[in-house]
Amino acid sequence: MNQDNEKNTLSILITEEDKTGRDIAKMSNFFDGYIRSLSSQICETSRVEIVNCIPVSDLGIINEVVTYAETIMQGKYGFLPDFDNLPLEIKQNLKKGIYTIGESRQVEGNMRAVILDENGTRIKDITLKKVINDPGTMDMARNLVNQVQLRQINAKLGIIQELQSYQIDRERDRDIIVPFLNARDYILRAQMSNLIKEQEAYLLKASDELTQAINSLYTDMDTTSKWLSRLTMFPIFQPTQLIHGHIGRLTQDLQLTTKYVGVQMQVFDYMGKHENAMLELNKYRMVMKDFSNKAIGHGKSALALLQEHSPYDETNRDCWHNLSVEMKPFIQQEMGTLEEVYLVSAEDVNEKENQ
Repeated sequence: MNQDNEKNTLSILITEEDKTGRDIAKMSNFFDGYIRSLSSQICETSRVEIVNCIPVSDLGIINEVVTYAETIMQGKYGFLPDFDNLPLEIKQNLKKGIYTIGESRQVEGNMRAVILDENGTRIKDITLKKVINDPGTMDMARNLVNQVQLRQINAKLGIIQELQSYQIDRERDRDIIVPFLNARDYILRAQMSNLIKEQEAYLLKASDELTQAINSLYTDMDTTSKWLSRLTMFPIFQPTQLIHGHIGRLTQDLQLTTKYVGVQMQVFDYMGKHENAMLELNKYRMVMKDFSNKAIGHGKSALALLQEHSPYDETNRDCWHNLSVEMKPFIQQEMGTLEEVYLVSAEDVNEKENQ
């Protein structure tokens, strides 16, 4: 956190539901605002050099960045939207399918992405600006990668959770929901404060509440997983309704944990406690690794039990298996090291270049 008296801009709570609501399911994912803030900081503060060759062969990645102003990670490359140079009209026409992303060969023989209208006419060039690496930029970029990864996991869990039904008991409400709402209120006060020391005091209180909520979730995941193992131990006379209730509870635990850890990491980052943020992420990784791989009860992991006993239809078949496959590189820290960051913008066509 800044040490002077200048206000530190926080962008954790975005929507009115985030700031005043009581239903966490109706709040935002808590990732988009921070991801956009980090992307903007990198755009505004970094030294860049224009490159003529796209480092990936899949133009769909460039399309996602331009059309939806999304930050995309692909292996060792990170692609960030240059918000100041992505006209709204361009994004809208790309979404509608009126414009498309294509390729154009440059004088040097390199391929670059271009925006084409409905007649195939080149109307904008996609310009890639490679960020010159320095310690501050790469720290922000690594924070960005972590938040993007957590957002992806949260989105997958959100799809699964929509198909579950369950009741939240009062004890669970007290231990898991209330501390997060307390943290939310402290974060809101920090966002409204103009004093650095006051902001830091509120964020410290928020962090304490989040720690309590996260630890309660980890404990509940462990306890509920063991109960699910006991209930599914024998192949006959299984209490289906009770099993589905435990599955619904675990589903919500997983999504809330991912959200809470993401918010806790943001709080630490705003306070300049980057090592604490990484410790929080590594603890989450270890918990998810055990949840995915560690045998409980009759030799199966909690995630394997979810895959085996969840109620399925055509819309969600193998959802838990697919999630485990997608999470494996993340929990084993095999996502690859971010080496290069590119800003993606749409520039006017240079008529001197070959079409």
